[in-house]
Amino acid sequence: MPDHVTQLASALRGAFSGPRLSALPPQYAPRDEAEAYAVQTAVLGSEAVAGWKVAPRRDGVIRTAPLAASRLLPDGGALPGGLVAPLLEVELALRLAQDVPDRATPDQVLAALGEVCVAFEILDSRFADGSAVPALTGLADAQSNRAFVAGSAGVPWGRQDLADVPLEIFCDGQLLQRTETGPGSAQVAEAVIWLADHAARRGLPLRRGQIIITGARLGPMPIPAGPQIRATAGGIGEVHLHSDTRL
Repeated sequence: MPDHVTQLASALRGAFSGPRLSALPPQYAPRDEAEAYAVQTAVLGSEAVAGWKVAPRRDGVIRTAPLAASRLLPDGGALPGGLVAPLLEVELALRLAQDVPDRATPDQVLAALGEVCVAFEILDSRFADGSAVPALTGLADAQSNRAFVAGSAGVPWGRQDLADVPLEIFCDGQLLQRTETGPGSAQVAEAVIWLADHAARRGLPLRRGQIIITGARLGPMPIPAGPQIRATAGGIGEVHLHSDTRL
Protein backbone atom coordinates (compact mmCIF):
# COMPACT_ATOMS: atom_id res chain seq x y z
CA MET A 1 0.00 0.00 0.00
CA PRO A 2 1.47 3.43 -0.93
CA ASP A 3 2.74 5.48 1.99
CA HIS A 4 0.35 8.37 1.36
CA VAL A 5 -2.64 5.98 1.47
CA THR A 6 -1.45 4.62 4.82
CA GLN A 7 -0.85 8.13 6.14
CA LEU A 8 -4.30 9.38 5.14
CA ALA A 9 -5.97 6.32 6.66
CA SER A 10 -4.09 6.88 9.92
CA ALA A 11 -5.06 10.56 9.97
CA LEU A 12 -8.73 9.72 9.38
CA ARG A 13 -8.75 7.11 12.15
CA GLY A 14 -7.30 9.65 14.56
CA ALA A 15 -9.85 12.29 13.60
CA PHE A 16 -12.75 9.91 14.14
CA SER A 17 -12.62 10.55 17.88
CA GLY A 18 -10.08 13.37 18.11
CA PRO A 19 -9.61 16.85 16.62
CA ARG A 20 -10.81 17.32 13.07
CA LEU A 21 -8.27 17.59 10.30
CA SER A 22 -7.37 20.86 8.64
CA ALA A 23 -6.26 20.94 5.00
CA LEU A 24 -4.04 17.97 4.21
CA PRO A 25 -0.70 18.24 2.45
CA PRO A 26 -1.35 17.63 -1.26
CA GLN A 27 0.81 14.51 -1.25
CA TYR A 28 -1.66 12.80 1.15
CA ALA A 29 -4.61 13.06 -1.24
CA PRO A 30 -5.82 10.00 -3.16
CA ARG A 31 -4.86 10.23 -6.81
CA ASP A 32 -7.75 8.15 -8.12
CA GLU A 33 -10.80 6.18 -6.97
CA ALA A 34 -8.75 3.04 -6.39
CA GLU A 35 -6.61 4.86 -3.82
CA ALA A 36 -9.67 6.43 -2.17
CA TYR A 37 -11.20 2.97 -1.78
CA ALA A 38 -7.89 1.62 -0.46
CA VAL A 39 -8.01 4.30 2.25
CA GLN A 40 -11.57 3.24 3.16
CA THR A 41 -10.43 -0.36 3.53
CA ALA A 42 -7.44 0.64 5.63
CA VAL A 43 -9.64 2.74 7.93
CA LEU A 44 -11.99 -0.23 8.30
CA GLY A 45 -9.11 -2.42 9.44
CA SER A 46 -10.29 -5.60 11.15
CA GLU A 47 -13.81 -4.32 11.91
CA ALA A 48 -16.75 -6.24 10.54
CA VAL A 49 -18.77 -4.60 7.78
CA ALA A 50 -22.32 -3.95 8.99
CA GLY A 51 -23.45 -2.19 5.85
CA TRP A 52 -22.67 -0.10 2.80
CA LYS A 53 -23.69 3.28 1.52
CA VAL A 54 -24.38 3.52 -2.19
CA ALA A 55 -26.70 5.80 -4.13
CA PRO A 56 -28.11 5.60 -7.65
CA ARG A 57 -25.88 6.78 -10.46
CA ARG A 58 -25.16 10.52 -10.58
CA ASP A 59 -23.49 12.08 -13.60
CA GLY A 60 -22.70 8.58 -14.79
CA VAL A 61 -20.90 7.59 -11.57
CA ILE A 62 -21.74 5.29 -8.65
CA ARG A 63 -19.63 5.55 -5.51
CA THR A 64 -19.75 3.66 -2.25
CA ALA A 65 -18.25 3.10 1.20
CA PRO A 66 -18.27 0.15 3.62
CA LEU A 67 -19.74 0.95 7.03
CA ALA A 68 -18.12 -0.64 10.07
CA ALA A 69 -20.18 -2.40 12.73
CA SER A 70 -19.25 0.30 15.24
CA ARG A 71 -21.18 2.83 13.14
CA LEU A 72 -24.49 0.94 13.27
CA LEU A 73 -26.85 2.26 15.95
CA PRO A 74 -29.95 0.40 17.15
CA ASP A 75 -33.38 1.61 16.11
CA GLY A 76 -34.30 4.13 18.82
CA GLY A 77 -30.72 4.45 20.00
CA ALA A 78 -28.86 7.63 20.90
CA LEU A 79 -26.58 9.72 18.76
CA PRO A 80 -22.89 8.86 19.27
CA GLY A 81 -20.79 11.23 21.33
CA GLY A 82 -18.11 13.53 20.03
CA LEU A 83 -20.03 14.89 17.05
CA VAL A 84 -18.77 18.22 15.72
CA ALA A 85 -21.02 19.40 12.88
CA PRO A 86 -23.46 16.54 12.32
CA LEU A 87 -26.08 16.41 9.60
CA LEU A 88 -28.98 13.99 9.27
CA GLU A 89 -30.40 12.26 6.20
CA VAL A 90 -33.48 10.08 5.77
CA GLU A 91 -32.97 7.22 3.35
CA LEU A 92 -34.42 3.92 2.25
CA ALA A 93 -32.28 0.91 3.10
CA LEU A 94 -32.05 -2.72 2.06
CA ARG A 95 -31.39 -5.54 4.50
CA LEU A 96 -29.69 -8.55 2.91
CA ALA A 97 -31.50 -11.85 3.49
CA GLN A 98 -28.60 -14.02 2.30
CA ASP A 99 -24.99 -13.87 1.20
CA VAL A 100 -24.31 -12.74 -2.35
CA PRO A 101 -22.29 -15.46 -4.10
CA ASP A 102 -19.01 -14.80 -5.90
CA ARG A 103 -19.47 -13.62 -9.49
CA ALA A 104 -23.16 -13.22 -8.82
CA THR A 105 -25.50 -12.50 -11.71
CA PRO A 106 -27.85 -9.54 -11.41
CA ASP A 107 -30.70 -11.94 -10.63
CA GLN A 108 -28.66 -13.55 -7.84
CA VAL A 109 -27.89 -10.16 -6.33
CA LEU A 110 -31.54 -9.13 -6.32
CA ALA A 111 -32.56 -12.51 -4.91
CA ALA A 112 -30.39 -11.77 -1.86
CA LEU A 113 -32.36 -8.65 -1.01
CA GLY A 114 -34.68 -9.11 1.92
CA GLU A 115 -36.47 -6.14 3.41
CA VAL A 116 -36.72 -2.52 2.45
CA CYS A 117 -36.75 -0.28 5.52
CA VAL A 118 -36.34 3.39 6.36
CA ALA A 119 -33.02 4.58 7.74
CA PHE A 120 -31.14 7.54 9.15
CA GLU A 121 -27.58 8.40 8.17
CA ILE A 122 -25.59 10.73 10.42
CA LEU A 123 -22.88 12.66 8.59
CA ASP A 124 -19.93 14.28 10.35
CA SER A 125 -16.80 14.88 8.29
CA ARG A 126 -13.40 14.16 9.77
CA PHE A 127 -12.30 17.50 8.28
CA ALA A 128 -12.78 20.91 9.85
CA ASP A 129 -14.37 22.10 6.61
CA GLY A 130 -15.79 19.09 4.84
CA SER A 131 -17.18 21.21 2.01
CA ALA A 132 -13.65 22.25 1.01
CA VAL A 133 -12.30 18.70 0.76
CA PRO A 134 -11.51 17.39 -2.75
CA ALA A 135 -14.00 14.80 -3.97
CA LEU A 136 -11.62 11.84 -3.81
CA THR A 137 -10.51 12.74 -0.28
CA GLY A 138 -14.18 12.96 0.73
CA LEU A 139 -14.72 9.52 -0.80
CA ALA A 140 -11.78 8.20 1.23
CA ASP A 141 -13.54 9.59 4.31
CA ALA A 142 -16.54 7.31 3.61
CA GLN A 143 -18.41 10.32 2.21
CA SER A 144 -18.58 11.79 5.74
CA ASN A 145 -20.50 8.86 7.26
CA ARG A 146 -20.37 8.78 11.06
CA ALA A 147 -23.27 6.46 11.91
CA PHE A 148 -26.45 4.93 10.56
CA VAL A 149 -29.70 3.49 11.90
CA ALA A 150 -32.10 1.13 10.15
CA GLY A 151 -35.72 0.59 11.09
CA SER A 152 -36.29 -2.69 12.87
CA ALA A 153 -39.06 -3.74 10.47
CA GLY A 154 -39.75 -3.28 6.79
CA VAL A 155 -41.40 -4.87 3.77
CA PRO A 156 -40.09 -7.35 1.18
CA TRP A 157 -38.05 -5.96 -1.68
CA GLY A 158 -40.19 -5.63 -4.80
CA ARG A 159 -43.50 -5.04 -3.03
CA GLN A 160 -43.67 -1.45 -4.31
CA ASP A 161 -41.66 0.85 -6.53
CA LEU A 162 -39.38 2.95 -4.36
CA ALA A 163 -40.10 6.01 -6.51
CA ASP A 164 -43.57 6.17 -5.00
CA VAL A 165 -42.64 6.01 -1.31
CA PRO A 166 -43.46 9.21 0.65
CA LEU A 167 -41.09 9.99 3.52
CA GLU A 168 -41.59 12.26 6.51
CA ILE A 169 -39.39 13.27 9.42
CA PHE A 170 -40.72 14.38 12.80
CA CYS A 171 -39.14 15.85 15.91
CA ASP A 172 -41.10 15.39 19.13
CA GLY A 173 -44.17 14.69 17.00
CA GLN A 174 -43.87 17.81 14.82
CA LEU A 175 -43.54 17.31 11.07
CA LEU A 176 -40.30 18.88 9.79
CA GLN A 177 -40.00 17.77 6.16
CA ARG A 178 -41.80 15.58 3.66
CA THR A 179 -41.08 14.22 0.21
CA GLU A 180 -43.34 12.32 -2.16
CA THR A 181 -40.88 10.80 -4.61
CA GLY A 182 -37.31 9.63 -5.06
CA PRO A 183 -35.21 7.25 -7.13
CA GLY A 184 -37.14 4.20 -8.30
CA SER A 185 -36.47 0.54 -7.66
CA ALA A 186 -34.72 0.09 -11.02
CA GLN A 187 -32.21 2.83 -10.19
CA VAL A 188 -31.58 1.41 -6.73
CA ALA A 189 -31.24 -2.12 -8.14
CA GLU A 190 -28.63 -0.94 -10.66
CA ALA A 191 -26.58 0.59 -7.83
CA VAL A 192 -26.81 -2.55 -5.68
CA ILE A 193 -25.82 -4.83 -8.57
CA TRP A 194 -22.81 -2.58 -9.20
CA LEU A 195 -22.02 -2.64 -5.46
CA ALA A 196 -22.05 -6.44 -5.30
CA ASP A 197 -19.34 -6.66 -7.94
CA HIS A 198 -17.36 -3.78 -6.43
CA ALA A 199 -17.48 -5.23 -2.91
CA ALA A 200 -16.44 -8.70 -4.09
CA ARG A 201 -13.45 -7.27 -5.96
CA ARG A 202 -12.36 -5.54 -2.75
CA GLY A 203 -12.52 -8.81 -0.82
CA LEU A 204 -15.55 -7.55 1.14
CA PRO A 205 -18.45 -9.47 -0.43
CA LEU A 206 -22.02 -8.65 0.54
CA ARG A 207 -23.23 -10.79 3.42
CA ARG A 208 -26.53 -11.70 5.05
CA GLY A 209 -27.72 -9.12 7.57
CA GLN A 210 -25.77 -6.22 6.11
CA ILE A 211 -27.72 -3.01 5.53
CA ILE A 212 -27.34 -1.00 2.35
CA ILE A 213 -28.37 2.64 2.66
CA THR A 214 -29.29 4.07 -0.72
CA GLY A 215 -28.89 7.85 -0.61
CA ALA A 216 -30.62 10.84 0.92
CA ARG A 217 -34.30 11.42 0.21
CA LEU A 218 -34.64 14.01 2.96
CA GLY A 219 -31.68 16.13 4.01
CA PRO A 220 -28.90 16.59 4.75
CA MET A 221 -30.22 18.77 7.58
CA PRO A 222 -28.96 19.85 11.00
CA ILE A 223 -29.85 17.47 13.80
CA PRO A 224 -33.36 18.51 14.91
CA ALA A 225 -33.49 20.30 18.26
CA GLY A 226 -35.49 17.79 20.25
CA PRO A 227 -34.80 14.40 21.77
CA GLN A 228 -37.22 12.20 19.83
CA ILE A 229 -36.64 12.00 16.07
CA ARG A 230 -38.75 9.72 13.90
CA ALA A 231 -38.92 9.15 10.16
CA THR A 232 -41.66 7.28 8.35
CA ALA A 233 -41.85 5.76 4.89
CA GLY A 234 -45.39 5.22 3.64
CA GLY A 235 -46.23 1.54 3.40
CA ILE A 236 -42.78 0.49 4.64
CA GLY A 237 -42.23 1.45 8.27
CA GLU A 238 -40.39 3.91 10.46
CA VAL A 239 -37.10 4.51 12.24
CA HIS A 240 -36.29 6.28 15.51
CA LEU A 241 -33.34 8.15 16.98
CA HIS A 242 -32.77 9.75 20.35
CA SER A 243 -30.95 13.05 20.02
CA ASP A 244 -29.17 14.80 22.84
CA THR A 245 -28.72 18.20 21.21
CA ARG A 246 -25.91 19.16 23.60
CA LEU A 247 -23.31 17.98 21.12
